Amino acid sequence: MNRRRNQWVRRGRGLAYAGVMAMCVVALATSGCYTRSIIPAQNLSRITLPNNARELVLRDRRGRAVHVGPNTKIRFLVRGGRWTNWVEGRRLLVNRMGASVRPGRAAPEVLARWSDIFAAEVRNLSGSKTYGAILVTTVLVGVVILLIAGSAKGGGGGKGLGKIFKGTGRGLARGLVRGTIHHGFRLGVHLPPVHVHVSPGDPGPADPPADPPSQPPPPAGPPPSDSTGAPPPPPPPPSPSPLAQPTAWTTPLPTFSRLTNRRAAIRLLGTVGVGTDLTTHDSLTSAAFVGLRAYDAFELALGARLYRHHGTRDDTPQSYQTSWMAVVRMGAHLDLDARRWVALPIGFDVGGGSAKFHLRINLGIRIRLTRWMHLGIYPFNPTYTHFKDETLKQDIAWWSFPTELELALTF
Repeated sequence: MNRRRNQWVRRGRGLAYAGVMAMCVVALATSGCYTRSIIPAQNLSRITLPNNARELVLRDRRGRAVHVGPNTKIRFLVRGGRWTNWVEGRRLLVNRMGASVRPGRAAPEVLARWSDIFAAEVRNLSGSKTYGAILVTTVLVGVVILLIAGSAKGGGGGKGLGKIFKGTGRGLARGLVRGTIHHGFRLGVHLPPVHVHVSPGDPGPADPPADPPSQPPPPAGPPPSDSTGAPPPPPPPPSPSPLAQPTAWTTPLPTFSRLTNRRAAIRLLGTVGVGTDLTTHDSLTSAAFVGLRAYDAFELALGARLYRHHGTRDDTPQSYQTSWMAVVRMGAHLDLDARRWVALPIGFDVGGGSAKFHLRINLGIRIRLTRWMHLGIYPFNPTYTHFKDETLKQDIAWWSFPTELELALTF
């Protein structure tokens, strides 16, 4: 009785560590994975127009493309060297006088006038940083979970594994959890400050000089003329403001259209895929999923996967069987460039059906074909399938590494 109780206690501890470390994966994936860019005022003309049907691509002070959309956070540098508060692109309102923000259902609050804006700073989710954080942390968590499983079973797959790593997995797990809690979120807090230098001769954010004292008007008389008697030339036009002011509407309107804001918040996702195991050349896999993509990054879908594979040893060589699994997919779609032509998907599929347990790690690349369609390739993705049929489980390897082509549609 006590022995069984101890086994359940060890299993419960292992599941607890696994759950905590799963939360650590989310913590590292969402902290410190952002990039900032400074956009000068002369490159902000497109943001002054309302109801943009597509997300914007602007140029920063180094000439690099910067993505600006409803999920982008933006703030402005105004006269006096002061930065406005951060505001999401979906909440930014514009009119011919300046930029405003709508705090909930309250009336719009003015952020700055166009004539007072000299630069903007935007902050976006970095696809490459987030991908690296998720991948490295997932590998570490997987190693620790294997160590915990080995120590909990007192040997697991081999007699010496539990004895060698007994206690080591727990200590390593505690160290990883504590280090993540104490240091993981610092990545997102301690960001380097952004300094904008304005030369003395540049009409930067310094306050304009005070007007000189008024002089008495000159006595009335004929206007001066040159020796030819021609009238004097007209005075030069005044210098333009840092950001040209639109000349149309006065009511604050959203920077992005309603459809653009909705697609940036949540969109319907559908994928179909087909592939094969290039190492054995004797199996075929196909899958279909329907789900949601939130904030242009996180995906959750439900679907089914079919395997066409060889039967048991008692069957003829030409005999094939079909196994099906109901699968839940969780992952991330991480764009690499400002125009969103290339993205890195990362995540996992978990489910069951003809197998007691099915797990697949999804690592690949997606290339955008149209605004609504992506083509993806997932080379040699590790897949674990624990078949219910004992004979089939013994004759077919549990691990496989299929390569799959995918067509993804978003609406």
